[in-house]
This record gives sequence, C-alpha cells and structure tokens, in this order.
Amino acid sequence: FLEAFQLFNDQISIIKTNEQICYLLEIRSLLQNLKNVNKLLESTTSILYSFFEEKRMAYPRLFFLGDNDLCKIVNQPVDETSLTIILKLFTGIKKVEIKNNTIINVQDSLGGAIYFETPIPLGDELTTFLNSFEQLINTTNKDLLFKNKSKYNLKLIEVPTIMEQQIVLINWLNFYNMFLTSTQIIDVKKIVSQNIDLLSDINISVVKDIMKSNRDALLLNSITQRDIVQKTLDLEPFPEFYVFSLLKYEIYSSLNKNMDLSISIGHLNRSYGWEFIGQVERLVRTDLTERCFLTFAEGLAFGYGGAPFGPAGTGKTETVKEMGHSLGKAVIVFNCEEANDLENIGRLLTGVMGAGVWGCFDEFNRISFDALSSISQIIIGIQNIIKVNKTDDTLIKSELNGKPIVVSKLSALFITLNPASEEYTGRSKLPDNFKSMFRSFALIKPDLYSILKISLSCAGFKIEFSE
Repeated sequence: FLEAFQLFNDQISIIKTNEQICYLLEIRSLLQNLKNVNKLLESTTSILYSFFEEKRMAYPRLFFLGDNDLCKIVNQPVDETSLTIILKLFTGIKKVEIKNNTIINVQDSLGGAIYFETPIPLGDELTTFLNSFEQLINTTNKDLLFKNKSKYNLKLIEVPTIMEQQIVLINWLNFYNMFLTSTQIIDVKKIVSQNIDLLSDINISVVKDIMKSNRDALLLNSITQRDIVQKTLDLEPFPEFYVFSLLKYEIYSSLNKNMDLSISIGHLNRSYGWEFIGQVERLVRTDLTERCFLTFAEGLAFGYGGAPFGPAGTGKTETVKEMGHSLGKAVIVFNCEEANDLENIGRLLTGVMGAGVWGCFDEFNRISFDALSSISQIIIGIQNIIKVNKTDDTLIKSELNGKPIVVSKLSALFITLNPASEEYTGRSKLPDNFKSMFRSFALIKPDLYSILKISLSCAGFKIEFSE
C-alpha cells in the first residue's frame, strides 16, 4: 500500500507541473504507472481480505461485522472505543461496566446485569479477548444457576431475576414429572395458579421496568405451566406423546464431573447454550407455538433447518427467537433482500455455523432465484458435514468448496418465507432441492383469543380463564 501511495503521489506531482492535456499525453510512462498503482491496490485489498478471513475464522462471530467495522478494531488492543463495535456481536448485551480497565459486568437494555467473579481486562488482542469474553459469560451464567438452584421452590414468594427463572422452570418440571402419573398433579396446578395470582396482584404501575419485565416473563411461563397441567389432566389415557413433545430441562453431570443443563423436546437433545439473553419481550406460547417448536426440534434432531412461512405479522421470526432463547442460544436475524448474493449469504452462513448460534434469515425468498440455487449447494454441503460426522465432538473441522470451514453441531439455520403472490412482490419460489433441507411450518393465523387473554393478564387485568 505504501508503494502504491508513493507511486500515485509521484504521478500527481508530475501532473501538477503542467496540467495541459497535450503535455500529459506526451508522458508515456503515466498510463503504465497508474496501471501499476491499480495492481498494487488490488494486491493490497486481497491481502487485507485474507487477513480479515483469518481473524473471522479465529472467532466466527466476526463474520457478522462489516469490513468497515472490522477494519477499525482488528489490529489494535481492545479498548472502550472498540467495545461499542464488539457489543454488536452479542444481541443481549447493551452495556458493560468498566472499572480499573476491566469489565466487571454486562447489562441488558433495562439494566439487568450479571457480575463476573473474575473481571476480564481490556487490552488483549481482538480474537483472544472475544473468546475469553464469551467463555466468561457462559461460565458466569452457569455458576449463577447452579449456586441458586435450591433458592426457589415450586411456590413463589418473590419475583426472581431472568436467570433465576430458569431455576423455577427446572423445579416445576421436576414436580410435574414426579407427580405426572399420580393424583397429586392437581396440587401442582393449584400451586401454579397461586403463583399466577401472586404475580397478577403486583401493581405494575409502581415497579421499575426491570421488575415488570421479570414479572411478565414469569407470568407467561406460569400460565403456560398451568395450561400444560390442565391438558395432561384432560388427555386420556396417559398422554405419553404430549409429554414427549414438551420442552424439558434436566440437570446432569458432564464427563468432567461438572454440572450442566440439557434440553429435550421430541427427539432433540442438546446442552443449554448459556448465552446472556437479558430482558427480551417474550412470546405468548399457544398450542400453535408448541406444535411449531416440536416441528423445528424434530428437524434439528435429524440435521435439518426450520422454515416458518405465512403472511407478514404472524410471528414467524419471533417464534424462532423464542425457541432459541428457551434453549439459551443467541438468535441472529438477517434481513434478506434481492441484492444479497452467494458471497454475502455464504459469509453469514459460515459465521452462524462456526459460532454455534442460531441464524434466522428473514424473508429469505426475497433473494433472487439464481442466487438461491447457488446458496442451496452451500447449505446441502453444511448439512452433509453434520450428518456424516458421527463423533461426539461439538465442533467439526472440514472443507466446503475447497475452503476450510468449522461447523458446530449446536448451530441451527432458519428461514422465514412470505407467500410468492401479487401481494408480496419480489418474492421467489424456493427451488425444489431447497425445500427438502428445511422443515416447514405454516403460521397463517395466530391464536388471537389465547394471546389476548394472556396479554391482558400480564397487563394487570383479572381474567377468568375457562377450564
């Protein structure tokens, strides 16, 4: 680059001596020198992109940053200025607290925070810092849950934080499984109903936003729990398939004797993701939502993606985000448009699969049909890598189209689709080979009655629920 810079300045100096066109045309070396400048710049650009690729492979979430943002932070120690760009990679984190040049906590949009026992210092090289930062967040979330696992029983006496609500869910599932085949399951329903009354009685007009958010999230979960127990009582004979289809959490000891949390739904069994989700608006869970979760879980269990389709405003993207958050995963949403090409989408796919996050490509069929055909070959290649690998390793190192790629078995791909009709101009029909890679689910008409009842309860209204 310095060579190109110097050569270009030399030509400009020559031009400034006499700016007459006739004089410049007589300088035979001028055109060749400018061509040499162009070649040097092309070579510099190629080397720079290779450097970016190396950094992105070392920490795959960097694939989600544009070249301009990455250029600002890639070759300097991490400081407070670069953190504003780095936090774009963690959807739940909106702010960090820094003391003595170390990060002591991370915070969500409402100020809910987790504090690190060992603060992480600034000043490290970018990818070294990012790997340590993500690992520290995961470890801190895990420690918080297991240190407080006996703090909450089935019956609530206070509103727990978002992370502690995971304990409430686990305890409820333990009681549900314990009394599933006995008459005491009615007692579980009574306690959950009491929890709903306790939460509904909280005057949301006088509490802080973070308290209201915690209370709303727990109230949504409690209403879902009560409905599950009621459906279990209503189904005869024993609802084996219904229980099999529920989202379940279980604490277990891993191979290194550390405690961990597993999630199962249908045939899908995965470890909890431990991402810092923070305060997010939770989705009202209806029977339609639960069926959608089961469909996607079965697809993921057998190496496929999920594809909710339907008109705008039916909750396709929000359903994917809710399921991902329930599994402790970061859900990165990408808005697709016709200008997206193979290179652009391929880069994002590499990031999603390498980082072990969930990628949701919104309005995927806005991409041109020709680009979709090429993109399908990348996705087929990724899915084949996962299916062929039978080891217990979470990360798989392989090659795709002659390039190295890292694929995490914990990642997932989702696409949302609008109808390819006159009402939705610019939407393409998916190629046939694309449809076979995703488990589709129609979200045409939401269950507005159930959503309204539960939303009114969260807003403080007393609603008589019909049994």
